[in-house]
Formats: sequence, C-alpha cells, structure tokens
Amino acid sequence: MNGDLQTYLPIINIFLPIIIDEILRPLIKRVSVINKHKDLNDKQIEAAFIEYIKRTYTKLSSMNVLVFPNQQINIKNIYQPLTIYERRPKESIKIELANTDFIPTYKKVLFSDAAGMGKSTLLKWIGISLLENHLSIPILIELRRLSNNNTLLDEILHQLQPIDCEFDKSLLFQIIEKGKFTILLDGFDEIPYDYREAVVQNIKDFINKAGNNWYILASRPDATLPAFGEFRRFYIAPLTKDDAYNLIKKYDTFNKNAFSSELIEKIEGQYSQVREFLRNPFLVSLLYKAYTFNKDIPSKKCSFYDEVYTALYKYHDLTKDGYIRRKKSNLNISLIHRL
Repeated sequence: MNGDLQTYLPIINIFLPIIIDEILRPLIKRVSVINKHKDLNDKQIEAAFIEYIKRTYTKLSSMNVLVFPNQQINIKNIYQPLTIYERRPKESIKIELANTDFIPTYKKVLFSDAAGMGKSTLLKWIGISLLENHLSIPILIELRRLSNNNTLLDEILHQLQPIDCEFDKSLLFQIIEKGKFTILLDGFDEIPYDYREAVVQNIKDFINKAGNNWYILASRPDATLPAFGEFRRFYIAPLTKDDAYNLIKKYDTFNKNAFSSELIEKIEGQYSQVREFLRNPFLVSLLYKAYTFNKDIPSKKCSFYDEVYTALYKYHDLTKDGYIRRKKSNLNISLIHRL
C-alpha cells in the first residue's frame, strides 16, 4: 500500500472533525484571546494544522521494511503488537491501537532498548493511536535532524509551515505550550556527537517551558540518557515464539510467493539454532529475507551471525530514509569486524 494521502483519507475523515472540535479550535481560541495576530487569522492557523495532521497521519502510517525495499508499507498491515515493561516496579503494557492510557498517566516516557526491537515503529503506532482516539496531536521529531542551528522548535515549525503563508515561531510556541500535543522524540542515540550537549539542553528547556504536553523519547542505551531522569523508562519485551511466527506470516501479505509456512517448518526443525533471533523484530525480518534468497536457514550459526552483523551495522539504519549513522570510533565495517 502506498504512503499516499488519498489512501488514508477515509480514516482521517473519521477522526479529524473530532480533533478539530475538541482539541484544535479550543487551543487556537485560547491563544487568540491573549494575542491578536496581524499576519494570520484563526481560520488560516486551523487550516495549517489540519494539513499538518493529514501529512502526519500519512507519514506515521507508512514505514520502510528491510524485507521489502522501496515500498511504503501500511503499519497496520505489518505491526505485531509489542509489550513494554518497567524493571522496577514490575509493570508491562501491551501496545495495541486502543491502549494508550499509560501516556497521560506518566506524561514523560522513555523507550530504551537495543537496535531492531521496534522503537521507531512503536512511536509511529502510538502517534496514529493518539489521533484515531482523538487524545492528542502527535509531532514526530527525528532527533538526528537537530543541531546547534536547528532547535526542536525550529524543526516543529518546519513541519507545520504552510506553503502559502509564513507561520510565526512565537505564535506556534504559544499554541504548543497550552498542551494537547504529544512530542515523539525518535532516535536520541542518532544525534551527532558534536551537537549532543547543545541538543540535550535545548530539549530539556523546551520540555520545561511546554510542560503541559506529553513526551515520548526513544533511544538505544546511551550514556547521556540519565539527563532525562524525569522520564519513566520502559524496555521492549522480546517477541514470543508466536509473535515471531505471526510477524513472518504478515510478511507473506507483501510477497508474491508465500514462504511463511515452509520457513516456520524449517525453524521448528532448527529452533535452538535461531531462537535468539526470533526475539528481535528486525532479526525476524532478516531471517525472512535470507530465506527468500536461499530457501534455507544457514546451516552454521556463524553464517547467520555474519549476516546479522552486516545488517545491524548498515542496513537497519538505511530503512530510516537512507540515514547513515556516524560511528564514534570512525572505524569502517571491515575494521570493526577485525576488532
């Protein structure tokens, strides 16, 4: 399914009128009372946000998957519900479409886990859930885009800026600070090292000034994360065996040839060899992709490890609009392999 606005309009037209009446117009009205705008009237502001919501829902609903390069997949056709959990106190939450109650409860949430566990997918799923349940307006920020010269507010303005008029930054912040937004901060570990300190301070300042909103931060484990001590930290539970098999079956939806049944049968015969890879959604996709080429599971674990190593070094990041991660060590794949 294409990541085209027309594809998603039937769903957008269901929740959008409620978002406008219950969230958008009251926000704009509250700002209008405080500050009369010279350049933009309330209808223009509302129109800008409506177009933003349509674009955002389309973006959140479309995703790249390693198994199917150069295709925009509808997240609802590929998402296998993930479970998040806290270590202390022990609590687990299965993230399905209607289950977003934990966000207003905790207000600031951190998802921290290894590569390929589904953090970015989870943020997108939460974003469309918030819109469809008309709880909040999500703003997805890819943190690698921030720098000393591009702040969090600059990036939000860039996303909201209408083509036909100039949106004032101070007016935008006045609207956002009133609340009813969920800021989805994706890829903290992808912030360039040269800008990390400045970006962290900018994010913290923004949260302090716009504290009426909800914030969700996603990152691989990172030494800088303690700076966000007010966030409730959750981890992503590994997939169960049934979860992994369900995900494999979903891949068949986009494949001309259905491989899931024979692949699952092969896995059952060599389960101990690959069970650790079935716990990670990205590695499940890699196993499926490898099978479509070879029609077999690598007979030696080292062979599959080599494929996994290459994928985690390079291919996983390339599913994020061609993002190339800068390696802090400055070592290329061959040198890291030797190390």
